[in-house]
Amino acid sequence: MKTKSWWMDCLWLSLGIAILFGFMLGCRALSVPDEARYTEIPREMLLFHDFITPHLDGIKYFEKPPLLYWIQSGAIALWGINEWALRLPTALIALLGCLFTYLAGRSLFDRVTGLISAVILATSPLYFAMAHSITLDMTVSVWLSLTLFAFIVAVDLPVDSVLRRNVCWVMYIAAALAVMTKGLIGIVLPGMVIFSWLLIFNRWRELKRINLVSGLLIFLLISVPWHILVQIKNPEFFHFYFVDQHFTRYFTKAMGRYKPFWWFVPILFGGLFPWIMFLPQAIRNVTLNAWLQRKQPMLQRKIFLLLWALEIFLFFSWSDSKLIPYIVPVFPPLAVLIGGYMGVVILEGLAVIPAKAGIQLEIDSSLRWNDNADSSLRWNDNSISFILISIIAVLFALAAGSIGFWHHGFSIGAIHHLYVVAMILIVMAVGVWCFSKLKQKIYWLLVLQILFLWSLVATIPYFDQRPIKPLALLINQYAKPNDVVASYGLYYQDLPVYTQRLVLIVDWKNELEFGSQHQANANHYLIDQQQFWKIWQSPQHVFAVMDKDDYQHLQSKYKLYLVAQHAQDYLVSNQSEK
Repeated sequence: MKTKSWWMDCLWLSLGIAILFGFMLGCRALSVPDEARYTEIPREMLLFHDFITPHLDGIKYFEKPPLLYWIQSGAIALWGINEWALRLPTALIALLGCLFTYLAGRSLFDRVTGLISAVILATSPLYFAMAHSITLDMTVSVWLSLTLFAFIVAVDLPVDSVLRRNVCWVMYIAAALAVMTKGLIGIVLPGMVIFSWLLIFNRWRELKRINLVSGLLIFLLISVPWHILVQIKNPEFFHFYFVDQHFTRYFTKAMGRYKPFWWFVPILFGGLFPWIMFLPQAIRNVTLNAWLQRKQPMLQRKIFLLLWALEIFLFFSWSDSKLIPYIVPVFPPLAVLIGGYMGVVILEGLAVIPAKAGIQLEIDSSLRWNDNADSSLRWNDNSISFILISIIAVLFALAAGSIGFWHHGFSIGAIHHLYVVAMILIVMAVGVWCFSKLKQKIYWLLVLQILFLWSLVATIPYFDQRPIKPLALLINQYAKPNDVVASYGLYYQDLPVYTQRLVLIVDWKNELEFGSQHQANANHYLIDQQQFWKIWQSPQHVFAVMDKDDYQHLQSKYKLYLVAQHAQDYLVSNQSEK
């Protein structure tokens, strides 16, 4: 518990998490649709020299604000189309999220809580997966976390101090960056959590002490200019962006992403595995005698973290539009709550921690892990959690291994990778079962968790056959600059990324529908089948990517020269490439 340099902790955390996130960061092609979409839009910003109006395959695309696009544009300008470099900004932002969690955990509680919280967050499967994906959700999660961490840290700093003022300004800057990443949730979610906390503890006076006037000015200076500029250039922007993409998306099933209310429960369980086993005990220690301790700053901080996780989880659970990454913002507060509990486990063997350590947890005796002199175990709540996780790990391993016997569509390499994942999980379960001390189990879990996460990353390319990078690279090999490249029947969003050219999209509009209705030259990019076959039968050299069903249906009607096949997709040309 000795006080050490904050900078040294951040340095070592940065080094370790950078290795964790950076290893195999570029081992797979860009996933579709998200990674390809959020690479192509920045690429077209550079192509059109337009950083105000986003475009996707030449069509206006107003669904999201541009902050991530701007960041990705910088990566493309520096390194070109390279998977490792393209994912690097998101991985670095995820790393920042872990450092913010450490800083908040240490500021609110103690150094050990901060360190453990950062490690828990970095090794949680869902957070780790988002750190390896070019998506908006990781970026907005980090800004939301910084906003809320800054608030709860600031309110207990000395009034009128320079540090408090600066932390408050960080809060407003982070909220503005969240808005510039994914819209109104950047202020709705933090506002909801802060309001409920102020209400519960009757701390409304804090509103006068968080530099409200100067902070709002900073917030507006960052978040408003782009919205004004894009509206001036595109009068149709306001209604689509604010009404359709915020309120319609949340309150209706129009987006086709409806899931039942409980859908995020298993996502949370798997996304926080195996640290989820500590969550019930961590919550219990927050709520135990909470009313009697309600005036203690330490308890109020823990309740804030609990409200943060609960309210954002319920907010997205009530939504009629659900995607797995939506709940990433609940992971940082849960990591700090679990980190505080695990700090007690590791350092004190679940004894009551003195106030000077910064953790005031009343540990119920039923939660203690006790060892007899002969090292035999006494089963209690904690050990039952370990047993359940062990059983789940073994079941997962057996299920993964059985795929090799029952599914013959995968390559030998895919089956071998599944067995590696299965073996790691089995070893994890065996170690958890065999080690007698809780501290040993935790260290074992951490080591095996890292291997488990890396093995999953290595396995993904064998099972995600949606990217068509091999076909796109063949197009680059055969096609001349003036040749036509088409995406037939659907939009292969990685096709323009890897060919680095705009493509014709045949008989598909979907998310480009709105932009095409407000763009005079939309027919240069979106065409129907009749227009396509007219071009196909012209002297113009045309390449087209289509799925297996379309290929089998069309090959008897038109002259299609098969260039290559990848999984269920075909690359064809109207001229022989021999």
